[in-house]
Amino acid sequence: MQNTATTAIDIKKPDLLHSLMEPRAILEVAALSVYWQFSKPSDIGDSRPVMVIPGFMTSDSATFLLRRYLNQKGFETIGWQQGRNLGLHEEVLDTLIETVEESYKKYGRKISLIGWSLGGIYARALAHKIPDKIAKVITLGTPFGLETKMDPEDIAVSDNVMRLYRKLNPTQDSDPLSQGEAFWKVPPPVPSTAIYSKSDGVAHWYYCQDEIEGEHNQNIAIPASHMGFTHNPLAYPLIVDLLGKPRKSIRHNWLGRKLYQTG
Repeated sequence: MQNTATTAIDIKKPDLLHSLMEPRAILEVAALSVYWQFSKPSDIGDSRPVMVIPGFMTSDSATFLLRRYLNQKGFETIGWQQGRNLGLHEEVLDTLIETVEESYKKYGRKISLIGWSLGGIYARALAHKIPDKIAKVITLGTPFGLETKMDPEDIAVSDNVMRLYRKLNPTQDSDPLSQGEAFWKVPPPVPSTAIYSKSDGVAHWYYCQDEIEGEHNQNIAIPASHMGFTHNPLAYPLIVDLLGKPRKSIRHNWLGRKLYQTG
């Protein structure tokens, strides 16, 4: 895992080979089952609340394993509780704001957010809307770098996914959130980490990271399929490490190069 510098590139779709390799998510599930055998419960989470927001066309059931793992590590996880994530809509964001505010009152602590794919746009949007209630944000393969007003054929997401999105969201052209300013492109005013994969077969990796890293935001690349982010055995310990360290610490590889920081 390492940070990758951003360089200007032309908008393009994910590599066709990577898209064809998306079924490797099944192998990631198998690898996770092996990893799980050696993972022990702990209290590293200190009962800190974490909301996990699912990706496009998925629901809380798709993030069940991740939430179960985090629970075993001592976190208190919260689902997004809105059925399938069918698109970017203002009313959905408003409901999420209410859920976060209720959770903040319940736990008496700021909420950490994990957003997978489209769910990550909601996570970053929440951090901008109610930063006083949010502890940190982690996105998994989220193309938050895309503009809202773009021709579908130009959006750097696989064609099949875009066709389905357009079909399921016939009124998106009039939705204030999906047609407004893409304010989530700006790093949130809270600590944030964009986890992405250069072999992502659904969303082009370039748009799944912040263009500039700063004191409170960073990018981390891992080998993963887009569909496998929520059950990737490399993502799980990384997420726990990012969520579970209240103080800032920096991880280096054996050459002394910075990998990422927590806190």
